[in-house]
Amino acid sequence: MVILTPVYNDWESLGELLRELAEVKPEEATWEVYAVNDGSTDLPDRLNVPAGVSLQILHLSMNMGHQRAINIGLCYLMESRQDWDSVLIMDSDGEDRPQDIKALRERFDGKGLVFAERRKRSEGPAFKAFYLVYKAAFKLLTGKAITFGNFSLVPRTAVKTMVQNADFWNHYPGAVLKSRLPFLSVRTERGIRYAGTSKMNFTNLIVHGLSSFSLYLDTIIVRMLMAAAGLILTAFGGMGMVLYMKYISKVAIPGWTSFLMAIILNILLTVSLFIFMIVLQHLNNRRQPPSRPLDYYKKFIEDVESRG
Repeated sequence: MVILTPVYNDWESLGELLRELAEVKPEEATWEVYAVNDGSTDLPDRLNVPAGVSLQILHLSMNMGHQRAINIGLCYLMESRQDWDSVLIMDSDGEDRPQDIKALRERFDGKGLVFAERRKRSEGPAFKAFYLVYKAAFKLLTGKAITFGNFSLVPRTAVKTMVQNADFWNHYPGAVLKSRLPFLSVRTERGIRYAGTSKMNFTNLIVHGLSSFSLYLDTIIVRMLMAAAGLILTAFGGMGMVLYMKYISKVAIPGWTSFLMAIILNILLTVSLFIFMIVLQHLNNRRQPPSRPLDYYKKFIEDVESRG
């Protein structure tokens, strides 16, 4: 079995992950772990690689972020080896539990992806609140529900698509939804970190969330235009009602009402024009074909190291 995991200054956790993988794997099997060193500033002198597990470390020349580190690892696997039919993607910090691999493998049919969908999150209240807002906004703006992360079992046929699709360079789960690759989810529990604290700060979380929105820019722009058009029609309707009440009906209205409606309409027209300019700019940018990650990933790999 081939396992891909990004690592950033968290080598103690990687050592624990390797130990737990050795415990849950079938006795006769050898599991091959590809750890993508995402520009770590501290490198381990040694790592204990247990029997039955092999370790390859892809050292990146700079910190790319865990989404791009995953994509670089997939590109490397696709080009360097032909003797695998699936790859397991998981984080190395312990929050993706090795004991859940069995459940993913049981649902895997070799055709679609199998994701681990967590029943509940173990972070603090601030993160949970942000995550709920993020999921609601994603659903509202894209029409899709995102309920899973990176932890997944992926067939080689799907990886072939991922390494040629620029969307997977920025956000793996969001790109899966957009690509319409077949997938299903298995309910799991969130694990506990092996060591240290998460390297993901609040700023990185926001950037990670915005990256998923960027994949659906076409859909979001259209929905914003429709919303703006609806508001403008509502404003025109309100102005018509004000004019009717002022000049035709005998109902008294405040003198400032029509002035306020004019201001609201002006704001709506300005916002709509701004959105329309964004649409034109976006359509102009689409003239350039997107680059395939498979074409440029190698320049970020500094070295490949074998251990165990």
